Amino acid sequence: MSGMFCTGKCISVRQKMCTRGRKLISCVQNTTTACRPREDFTSYRYRKKMHRNQLSLLLPVLVIAGFSATGCALSSRAVVADLNSNPPQKVLARVLKNQMKISTLYGKGHLTVETPEQNFKGQVEIRVRKPDSVLIVAQVALGMDVGFFFADGSRFAHYSPFENVFYTGPSDKLNRLMLFRMQVTHRELIDAVTGTYRFDWTPDTEASIRDNDYVLRKKSGDDMLEVTIDPARFVVKKVVLLAPNGKEIAVQKFRTFRKIDGAWLPKYIQIFRKETHERLTVFYEKLTVNKKLPANEFTFKVPENAEKYRLK
Repeated sequence: MSGMFCTGKCISVRQKMCTRGRKLISCVQNTTTACRPREDFTSYRYRKKMHRNQLSLLLPVLVIAGFSATGCALSSRAVVADLNSNPPQKVLARVLKNQMKISTLYGKGHLTVETPEQNFKGQVEIRVRKPDSVLIVAQVALGMDVGFFFADGSRFAHYSPFENVFYTGPSDKLNRLMLFRMQVTHRELIDAVTGTYRFDWTPDTEASIRDNDYVLRKKSGDDMLEVTIDPARFVVKKVVLLAPNGKEIAVQKFRTFRKIDGAWLPKYIQIFRKETHERLTVFYEKLTVNKKLPANEFTFKVPENAEKYRLK
């Protein structure tokens, strides 16, 4: 076509399309044969597709902006910690309410143990049946077990691969149990692997707000025990044992919380004892809770050549 006008009849005033399919700037009249096309001859369909592409490119930017502004994508206003509406006893009650939703736990993931003597990295399977049964089995390549720890309300069993020694005995006769050369008590271990650290209220408990988290402190012997609690999920994020001079003795961290079967659980767990330079880290790739765990799920094998000791 030569010139700036076509002879096609206008078929849609609202869309301004002529019979030749060109996008029109204007129509002289509804039935005119002289319609003025866009000078760039860009089709309507192409322009509409380009517009959609621009929106699709813009959407991730808006989502990222939502993360930056609120801390989570497209969320409502962040929860603000407030000791007036949530006094310490109420905060602890809500923490306990979440913890009580967990009766059993099965987790599979990565285990890292760091000690001054040596380090270990491998796969780990953890089973917990509350109130007191726990089985931790660590593995290396090809599924070979390298160590395990079991305990319930009456007995414990522990195999140390580093010494090739198997220990067994009544739980109440052993105050501190050795797991992969790292000293962790029975209660600490269950609380740690389930992310359900229990902080008991006492009259001398101090409460404050730090970085929009609830912080509770109380005496623990000569030391000070401090817990940090998330104000939105009411879960323990951090536990610190402080010496009288304020130096950190031990730190437990709980991160990357997921809501499973109505309960908030951490996927990342770490225990760090600064004085002995011992660090235990668990990262769950798979987590299930409140599924039936029968007694045969808490079985283990002891190497025949292991030295065996029974503590009485």
